[in-house]
Amino acid sequence: MRTSLPALGGLGGLVLCAGIDGAPETRTAQGYELHMSVNHLGHMLLAAELTGMLRKQASAARVATMTSSAAVDTAPRFFDDLVWQTNKYDKRQAYCLSKACNILFSDHLAVREGGKILTAAIDPGPTVTQIVRYELPQRAKQREGMSASQLERQAKQLGYRTPDQAGAFVTSMMDESSELVLTSGGLYLGFLSPPGQPGPLIPDDAISWRTESQARKVWVDSANLLRPFASPDAVLA
Repeated sequence: MRTSLPALGGLGGLVLCAGIDGAPETRTAQGYELHMSVNHLGHMLLAAELTGMLRKQASAARVATMTSSAAVDTAPRFFDDLVWQTNKYDKRQAYCLSKACNILFSDHLAVREGGKILTAAIDPGPTVTQIVRYELPQRAKQREGMSASQLERQAKQLGYRTPDQAGAFVTSMMDESSELVLTSGGLYLGFLSPPGQPGPLIPDDAISWRTESQARKVWVDSANLLRPFASPDAVLA
């Protein structure tokens, strides 16, 4: 990635959408828990490496971080152990915690950038993707061979979104000319709206752990985990 950055020329937006769910306890080469590494730490490191480019845009660049409604189920005590070094492993809480960190990362990024970069945490709602590959491997395999029309039919049967519907909402939030107004630091939960419609903006105080101090703590703890692997150009402070 670092060698290809100059070829980009400029960067007006960034969508952070890597995600896994339901994985058994697994450690990365860095020794970090897998859900947190894929769903949050990797996003934050990529954003840190690209912050310099995002800040150079004439108009405010946009960063959309994919989260999940599962974040609201996070037990606050787990924020003190992001990569599961001391707590007994719980794969459900590992997923929830990583999704909560997505929200808090976006919140603190909005505060830090002060309008130079617009950012939002977005849950596109339940979507027929490969994220079920750990817990429902047969369904994941089935989806590998499905056409767009077959995926659409399955999504309707389950009351889910198709990848195209989920993607359309996210990209519309990234478009400056869109009728949708992006509130920087906002949280949008898609499961509260029908497929094909954007999720509503959630008030900051609707989730007990969603505070400025918690967002700052998660940022600092995450930055400390990432600093050994970041380039000198990464903006982690």
